[in-house]
Amino acid sequence: CVSRCPARVDIPGYIALVREGRYEDAIRLIRKDNPFPTTCGFICEHPCEALCRRNMIDDAVNIRGLKRMAGYVAPPACAESTGKNIAVVGGGPGGLSAAYFLQLMGHQVTVYEMLPKLGGMLRYGIPNYRLPKERLDDDIQAILDTGVKVDCGKSIGKDYSIVDLKEKYDAVLITIGASTDKKLGLDGEDAKGVISAVQFLRNVGYGTQESLEGKEVAVIGGGNSALEEAMYLATLCKKVHLIVRRDVFRADKIIQDRLLKSENIEVHFKRKPAEILEEDNKVKGLVLENSETGEKEELMVNGIFPFIGLDPMTQCAKSLGIVNSAGYIDANENMETAVKGIFVAGDVRNKQLRQVVTATNDGAIAGQYIASLK
Repeated sequence: CVSRCPARVDIPGYIALVREGRYEDAIRLIRKDNPFPTTCGFICEHPCEALCRRNMIDDAVNIRGLKRMAGYVAPPACAESTGKNIAVVGGGPGGLSAAYFLQLMGHQVTVYEMLPKLGGMLRYGIPNYRLPKERLDDDIQAILDTGVKVDCGKSIGKDYSIVDLKEKYDAVLITIGASTDKKLGLDGEDAKGVISAVQFLRNVGYGTQESLEGKEVAVIGGGNSALEEAMYLATLCKKVHLIVRRDVFRADKIIQDRLLKSENIEVHFKRKPAEILEEDNKVKGLVLENSETGEKEELMVNGIFPFIGLDPMTQCAKSLGIVNSAGYIDANENMETAVKGIFVAGDVRNKQLRQVVTATNDGAIAGQYIASLK
């Protein structure tokens, strides 16, 4: 199980501590490698359970679920100050993980976040029913209690630049994630009722999402996020139409099984959006095209929610020559970019790191490399 955990958490160790009722010690052990034990108890992809030895007898130990016993536990004392000051751009799981471990090593870290609160996609990209925000706050508070400084509501490229930070700090770590929606590329995409994945999730996080009661909507996508949000929307709407370009989902089986039990979700396989129907700049329907035959059909809906992927927002770093043709920031094996002292971690470095535990681990590793910088 440990070999399959991206953060290499001592899973047998913390399970043994839980068995003995030593819950705070279990959390401390998890935090040696992952500062988000509570959060991972709700949304980790738990690849560890696939290699659990208990599978040889009956079924895997509920390794992820055991973390839900976590709550606030004070962090360990920090090492003596090194005098180094580090800037972390992005207050998501990768940035906060790096900040936590750097602070414990005696460096003073300041996290810059463009949104009002820390957490990134954990806070603004995952609904409360999957991750209660008060439980996320337990993890974040423990990180802040190490002495990490925070500056929220400031946007890179608008309120400050990477060059500004480089001049002020000994090192800069960029962990801005991937939070820019991919577009459908259709006319009418700006009509009222077309709500991108990120905007919808932020509306939910802010509590500003308009009522969808009695409406029919279309969700476009066949991955985990699309299925999860289709199920969430099904609790708010009269009916959800899930549009999937392939003839199968690209989602975990457990999520597929849950979705297929939903009574007010209709799945349209081998269909792709061809045209957005609008009236007075408001969505009134969607034209679907059969991806095999090319046959078209109209679907009358009041809202369209594309969940077709995310790209990093790296415009702020292009002038430094560190952004590749795919839009991600390049780095060497030490996670340092071509500009000395500027490091990168998380989704903005590698599009394969789209899980909370892989992002936290990437941030932790980047922290180690930054700490060794002379």
